Amino acid sequence: MLKINKHSTKRKRVGRGTASGNGKTSGRGTKGQNSRPGHKRHSGFTTGATPLHMKLPKLEGNSILKKYVTINSDTIEKHFQEKDKITKQALQDKGIISNQDNKHFIKVVLGKKQSYSYQLDSDIKHSKSIKTA
Repeated sequence: MLKINKHSTKRKRVGRGTASGNGKTSGRGTKGQNSRPGHKRHSGFTTGATPLHMKLPKLEGNSILKKYVTINSDTIEKHFQEKDKITKQALQDKGIISNQDNKHFIKVVLGKKQSYSYQLDSDIKHSKSIKTA
């Protein structure tokens, strides 16, 4: 059996005379930005304070979104000979990186000792290993 909800309220009819309690200015107050028709504050609007999007620093490029695939120099020494040029395609052919990794940046972490030198392609970066105490 359906029952009427006691807490349901009717829609407020505004601007229907001063006796209604919401007449004349229709409950908006007098003058000002909020009383005007068509007024809508955009999201993130702060009254007088600097908006949040202006406080945050500008981001250059998409450096936050860059993903790196790290490879140890030991694995490179196992799969490549001395003086070989190391490219993304060569790493993919040897099975060191997958097709999906080919889209990301590649970083080679150099070990403490290197038995030989090798040529890295321009899009492959390298860094020294961090010493752990």
